[in-house]
Amino acid sequence: MDTFGDRIHVQWNPKAAVTPLGQLPFFIDFLKVSGVFDVWVKGCSLHYVRNDAPDKRAVLATFVLSCSPDPGP
Repeated sequence: MDTFGDRIHVQWNPKAAVTPLGQLPFFIDFLKVSGVFDVWVKGCSLHYVRNDAPDKRAVLATFVLSCSPDPGP
């Protein structure tokens, strides 16, 4: 599966109750293939003025990951 950083191997296990990444790899693949994330980054008005500020894309990616549901114990 292609991600924004690199390719990863994902194997579906229908017997597993919970997986470490849950459905996240499939959601990331959707964001990449559909172009939704790129459009969102391009249209976002977030702007930092410091030279050492993080990249807008990295900030938005962190936000998306922070909103991922926690599968719990």
